[in-house]
Parts: sequence; structure tokens; C-alpha cells
Amino acid sequence: HLNIQGNTELVPALQARLPGDVAVVEIGTFGRRGEIRSSAMLSGVSVGVITNISRDHLSAGRRFSDYIECKGEMVEVAEDLVLNADDPIVASLADGLPRERVVFYGIQSSESGGVVPEGRECPKCGKPLRYTRRTMGHLGDYQCICGYLRPQPDVMAIEASPGGFKLVIGQEMREVRLATPGIFNVYNALAAAA
Repeated sequence: HLNIQGNTELVPALQARLPGDVAVVEIGTFGRRGEIRSSAMLSGVSVGVITNISRDHLSAGRRFSDYIECKGEMVEVAEDLVLNADDPIVASLADGLPRERVVFYGIQSSESGGVVPEGRECPKCGKPLRYTRRTMGHLGDYQCICGYLRPQPDVMAIEASPGGFKLVIGQEMREVRLATPGIFNVYNALAAAA
């Protein structure tokens, strides 16, 4: 166990070199350009997963637009991407990419109660997004008057609750129970399934 304050590009790179066929490493950023690109390249990332982009991960004194740009560095390095369709900024990172490079995941239906809405502007035109359903904060089913809207997920949860959901991939459906409850863990499980 290393006691390191914040992120370092060396830990994911070292973890990725351990014996095995697959390594799952977390690469974060404090909004400094080049951090994610460097860590992803050193780690030999082939599939990049971006779960969400929110202001609560932003370091003091950093601009949100810079943070978004930093998260987008994964798009430059990873061969394939797994993106959260319910996050409008994350989904917009797929713009201009061949569809076969991207797998979208999201929650189609949920038992959402007590969701505190977080305002989010359209990543295309800057106008406020309209939501027909929210799962948490800025995540949900959104659209904008400019035509930008949530992409259809390839991997989805239906009847999602903090304790579990029905996983749907293509024509297959499976019941999933979460050992650690929470809607954010539904999203994490969907990303892993994708």
C-alpha cells in the first residue's frame, strides 16, 4: 500500500505491468493538462472508461472547461471507449469518433426518489439541458433545443435501485444484486459489464 496524496502517473503504469491478461487501473486528474494522457500511455490503456465529469472532482482554482479537456485526453489514447450516456459531457466526448470505438452505458429506468438536480448546460450550444428523467445530479435522460440528446445505451440498467438492477445487453437480460448499494454503483457495474 502506497500512501500518496493525490494522483501520480507512476502507480497506474506500475499496476498495468503486473502479470495477468487484464489490468483495471484508475487514472484521475486534478485538472492539470497531460496527466491523463501521460498515465494512459504509460499504462498501455486499450479501453478507456469515463464514468462522469462533475465539478465536485475539480481542484480549487481550476476551470471546469480545463477539467473537461483533461478528461478528454483518454479519447486520444484509448483504442476503444466505454462512456456513460447519462452524462451529457461524457457522451459528447464520442463526437466525431467512429461508432464502433464507443460503447455507451446508462440507466433506462429507475426507482429514483429524492434526486437533487444539478444544472447542466448543453456541451454543444451552452443552453440549459432539459431532463425527462434524472438518476442523480446531472445524470439522466436529457436533450437540448439544438438537437443534442442522450445517446441510446448499448448496455443498460432497467428497474435500477440502489440495491440492484436488471442488466440488458442486446437481447440478453440478467438480474444484478449489488454488494455495496448505491446508484453510483449501478453505474460502476454497468461500466464493468460494458
